[in-house]
Amino acid sequence: MKANFYYYIPENLDLEKLLSIYPPDFKFNIHKAHLFLSQLSILTSEETHVTRNGFVKMNSKAIQNLSIRDFPKYREWLILVGVILFDKTYVSASLGVPLSMRYRYTDNYYSSRLKLIPVTYWCHCKSMAARLSISISKNKTRLNEAFFNENLKVDIEMLKLDLLFEYEEGIRIGNGEKTDKNYNSSIMNAIKINQGIFYLTVDDTIGRHHSSVVELSKTVRNHLTYKGEHLAELDFSNAQLLFFTILLRPEFWKYDMSDMFPSLVDSPDTIEPQLFRYSSVCSKRSSDVKVSFDSPTMYMLAEKLQSHSIREFNRFVSLVEKGEVYEHLHNKFGLQSSKYNQQTRKEFKKSLITFTNSRINYDSEFYKLFKKEFPAITNFIIELKKGDYRAFSHLLFYLETNVMYKRITPTIRLRRPDVVFYTIHDCILCTESNANFVSNLMIEQTQIAFGVTPTIK
Repeated sequence: MKANFYYYIPENLDLEKLLSIYPPDFKFNIHKAHLFLSQLSILTSEETHVTRNGFVKMNSKAIQNLSIRDFPKYREWLILVGVILFDKTYVSASLGVPLSMRYRYTDNYYSSRLKLIPVTYWCHCKSMAARLSISISKNKTRLNEAFFNENLKVDIEMLKLDLLFEYEEGIRIGNGEKTDKNYNSSIMNAIKINQGIFYLTVDDTIGRHHSSVVELSKTVRNHLTYKGEHLAELDFSNAQLLFFTILLRPEFWKYDMSDMFPSLVDSPDTIEPQLFRYSSVCSKRSSDVKVSFDSPTMYMLAEKLQSHSIREFNRFVSLVEKGEVYEHLHNKFGLQSSKYNQQTRKEFKKSLITFTNSRINYDSEFYKLFKKEFPAITNFIIELKKGDYRAFSHLLFYLETNVMYKRITPTIRLRRPDVVFYTIHDCILCTESNANFVSNLMIEQTQIAFGVTPTIK
């Protein structure tokens, strides 16, 4: 597969014009200058590399890999003509970190959208192709082979039009700098897809899968195609609350591994009996969060919920299954509070997610309104958050990972090995022609695992 390579340069930067105004006193190769600036653009777009004042660290090895002869002369010229700033501050070598100088675009170019300059310089094409080959070889055995062909593509020109619309909207509401960063990172990530640069990792904290597709913005994903066919995005409605419903059932907290959910008994598929049990999930540990609960207490609370508050339980599960829980609570809270009445759906959803994932704030208006609507379920959440409150959200993520990678994706491969799909945490991307099959399978396997019928949107 022949890949196209580009330099990523600020849109308002014209090196040829600057060269005519400020001719260098050494043999200047514009391709090498573009290569350095492209690397600076890439690092600037990756927030993990950026300091508070906008500088990025480039150690000596990174500079050497650029193979720019007389690099200090290029650096001084770029400083002289006002393209970059240079900070000699570095991390001490005694800490085991290579010598790192700091670089930054000047304000005139720092927030600019990027333009793509095709790489025509033979040496750079050769080195970029070599690095691409190494990257693909390194990751290929860990990825679905669908990644490594010319079928998965992004229409860059159509993507630019959408991103430009978002950019203009961002400028209108005074959020231009953030929109610039989104524009630049989206373009670079899309080109990586077209070049075949992919990765796949599984984090040690909650077992989530991360890949090149996961890091794409929704705007980029909307322009993904496979063999020219657009990909559909199939997402669980109110996923976290859906996975929470399994915790409200006594069966989840049982120790007896021979006792499965009734909904599992009739399943024709092979399943590990302990797969969706606390005793299985709690064996996992993150780096700093111990997922540990008082199982007998949780079991008794779940039994009490089923016997004494069954109407509340059924109402909550029904709202979750229909994907209406956010709208229901937003309307209810909005009638009792001007704060929530003024919130958009997106803002209210963030408030609800914050409530479920953070420490319990008994004085907060949200807590009081939620407890009024679902008192027994609120008490259940309080018990779950005793100790390390983060264990609750980690438990939900473990369940998400289990149902996605031990039920849904294996079943897709078993029944329809021809189906091309990509996972984004609790979401699946697949070709539009296979969307109904995958959506129905997601519903079926969630019913088997959790005993609830989700809404897939």
